[in-house]
Amino acid sequence: MASVRRSVLYIASFVCLALAYFLSDLRWFLTVVSVSICFAAVSCVITARRLMFMAAATPHAALFAAALGVMLSSYVGLLDPYLWALAIGTAIVLVTGFVVERGVDPDIATSVMVSATACGSVIAITWIATYLSMRYSPLSLIVGDPLLVDWNEVLLVVAISVAMFFVAIAVHRVSLCMGFDLDHVRLATSRVWLYDIAIYVSLAITSVAMVKVVGFVLQHVLILLPSAIGIAIGRSARDVLEVAVCISIAASSLGLAISILLDLPPSGMIGLAFLCIYIATAILRKLRT
Repeated sequence: MASVRRSVLYIASFVCLALAYFLSDLRWFLTVVSVSICFAAVSCVITARRLMFMAAATPHAALFAAALGVMLSSYVGLLDPYLWALAIGTAIVLVTGFVVERGVDPDIATSVMVSATACGSVIAITWIATYLSMRYSPLSLIVGDPLLVDWNEVLLVVAISVAMFFVAIAVHRVSLCMGFDLDHVRLATSRVWLYDIAIYVSLAITSVAMVKVVGFVLQHVLILLPSAIGIAIGRSARDVLEVAVCISIAASSLGLAISILLDLPPSGMIGLAFLCIYIATAILRKLRT
């Protein structure tokens, strides 16, 4: 039965990929597929490490980092907005993770982080809309639009996605063990902090680098639902990862294809495709039990 479900997933993913490929521009196709694979892999690692509270809060840090990066690049120079945003977003996530590791309640730490970055985002986005609107559109940071990418952005997205995917694969097994019994892992190795840094950095880079492409809103869906669907279908940690990646590819490709056919925002349709798949999965799981 498990092999049948896996085969169905592979076939469905291939069909959605083919549909998106023939309906869309190559730039859009590469962007959407790369983003879906990257978020799915990171989603599974975050879930295995039991850091879902951080996953839900990180898009707020990404939005603030991206907006502040635009401002700093315009007024200070020195670095590209992407580099400013990556540095700021990674620092925020690492500081929050450090505070949690030092014993602060995760809900309190993330609440403070979300509150601070939300206020900062409002100020930064208003500033961009008022003084920098001729060069930057703050709406793109919130809504996102993968159809507006140029080839330089496509190559950046693909490179980051490949790097984050392999990082996620490398730390997935240890993350799973840390999620089940962190004390035992700390006794087994003294490099727990190194794995935590890799997990936090991969989450931060994924969120910040993709915020312009998929937007602040869709990030919540891309980073939370793939692993949730994978857990509902998969029988093992490997199954969860495979299912999450396949479902993410299928939902993103299907959403892209539907958005092109109906002339609707791709970010919204991708999120809706994820939601429909999650609801269908939850219903099937309920019926099976």
